[in-house]
Amino acid sequence: MFTKTRFKRVLAAGAITVALAAGSAVFAAPADAATGRLGKSYSLNVRSSPQVSASVVGTIPKGGSVNLLCYVRGANVQGPWGASNIWDRVDLGGGRIGYAADAFVITGSANPIVPPCDQPAPAPSPSGGSREARAVAYAHSMIGNKSLGGLCEVFAARAFGNSFTFPNAISNYRWQATRGRIHTDKNAPAGALVYYSSPRWDAGNGHVAVSIGNGQVITTLEPGQPISVKNITWPPGYLGWAYAP
Repeated sequence: MFTKTRFKRVLAAGAITVALAAGSAVFAAPADAATGRLGKSYSLNVRSSPQVSASVVGTIPKGGSVNLLCYVRGANVQGPWGASNIWDRVDLGGGRIGYAADAFVITGSANPIVPPCDQPAPAPSPSGGSREARAVAYAHSMIGNKSLGGLCEVFAARAFGNSFTFPNAISNYRWQATRGRIHTDKNAPAGALVYYSSPRWDAGNGHVAVSIGNGQVITTLEPGQPISVKNITWPPGYLGWAYAP
């Protein structure tokens, strides 16, 4: 079994061929972000979910670097130093977020260098009583934080103590819609979840934010940008609001 140190030496000799390879785009990560890179002899497909059968959303080129956001457990993938079910959620730029098999990403460590995508958030202050009040308190406490850029569904779930899990915001919305829970007016009460969909803007993942009432939401933005207060009509494709599952 290879170690990552041994793998780097093998890559330098150009001996690795990767079955998941393809593509030639270049992706640049922010200077202060956690990054991984590929060897010069292979490229790597980035997929819409942590499965080898999932659709390809982009490709990390040979020798390319990529911004790592967090990690999840998914399909077991055979890499140069053994099998692993760790997938890194990565930012390809241009609003494209996907999953790369960690078995092929060189990070300088045999362990993940980013937190799990479902890492529990610190419990919000219980003052205010209701579930919605606690969610609003959490959302306010996160204003200015850049760690969840591009991870709106993670932000929404953490606001409610990770009491629900969906792969993305549009899945959350569809769950609500099929149960008749969506309100289409723009008078979302504080603590409600507000949904949007604009595939050109969100790559088909949808968007969700936490309402603080008075026509405003607290929302994540793109990777590297801080959580902010916005008007409820700020993102395109307003769908409506609902109380959290």
